[in-house]
Amino acid sequence: MKLKALHEMPDVLLLDLWMPVLPGDELAIAICATPELAHLLIIIFSAAVNVRDQAIRAGADYFISKPFDPDELLRIVEAALEK
Repeated sequence: MKLKALHEMPDVLLLDLWMPVLPGDELAIAICATPELAHLLIIIFSAAVNVRDQAIRAGADYFISKPFDPDELLRIVEAALEK
């Protein structure tokens, strides 16, 4: 699998659990299995209920339920990047 993140090297990835081509949890698993990307902060969000554990098992650092407050997202990203 070709991961665009290998070329762009972001600090944070925001993934929807239900993306059209590759679900966010599957992408998170692939990212965590790639040593060059294992440091990335992964935030998965979804409108589906009871999927937090699924997202965390896939490697997400945080799970946010939709709809979410943009200020909450910014607080999570800022706090995580300070670590």
